Amino acid sequence: MIAPGEVPEPALNELEATIRRIASITGMNFFSSEIAQIDSGEYVVIDYMNDQCHMLSQSANPQIGVPDELVGAIARRLVEAARQMVRR
Repeated sequence: MIAPGEVPEPALNELEATIRRIASITGMNFFSSEIAQIDSGEYVVIDYMNDQCHMLSQSANPQIGVPDELVGAIARRLVEAARQMVRR
């Protein structure tokens, strides 16, 4: 989770553009990526697309889990997307 002000807005915009480009190329709507920032400040995409996202929560396994708040936010978005698909 990124706290407000933790990452400068231009850097967030660059990361978002990178992720949107990966989504466009792969046709995927739900995936994870691993992106590193090197000493020069440049971002390097290490693992551009994982189609099976690691969704084990920290409350289930504090050592390797994803923050509960993030798992909950993703779950809510998935439910809303399913709801919209059913309405169509």
